[in-house]
Amino acid sequence: SGTAQTALGNYAGQSNTGNYQTAVGYCAGNSNTGANQTALGYYAGRENTGANQTALGYYAGYQNAGDRVIGIGYEATRGNTATADDVVAIGYQAGKDNTIANLFILKQTNINAVPLIQGNFSSGNVSIGSTDTSTYKLYVSGTGHYTSNLSVGGTLGVTGASTLSSARITSAIYFGSSGTDYQINSSGSAKLYDTWVY
Repeated sequence: SGTAQTALGNYAGQSNTGNYQTAVGYCAGNSNTGANQTALGYYAGRENTGANQTALGYYAGYQNAGDRVIGIGYEATRGNTATADDVVAIGYQAGKDNTIANLFILKQTNINAVPLIQGNFSSGNVSIGSTDTSTYKLYVSGTGHYTSNLSVGGTLGVTGASTLSSARITSAIYFGSSGTDYQINSSGSAKLYDTWVY
């Protein structure tokens, strides 16, 4: 059996071979082989093989295989795979059967199958209402509303319709497929192709 184990509950920590485990709850940490696990809840961390897991909740971290995984909530990180290290999942079934590493997941699957927030620790990208963290620092699926200023230091690309009640231009706005077909500069002058309209 694993060394330095603390277990409290019916069958908690039974058949454990992982060192430094703390298991509290019915069958919590049972048959665990991962080192440094903390499991709290019914079946929490049972049959875990990943190192350094923290599992809190009913079946949280059950059969997790990833290292450095934190699952908080009903079945959070249950069945998280060996390809999915460094995951933090909070909420009902957050991170359940996850196969992707380096994720932060905030999710209530019983309300919405899509995470409220999902982020990637490696890229630093964050998505709201989506799982897409591949491209943008911030990806929002849906509408957005700002009650104060929105400052854009680079290029602002708009693929759909845009309605502005007021806007301040410090350089110029460009329109058209080439980006220079139509232009309005900060002085209010407009350019149509190669002709300026003052």
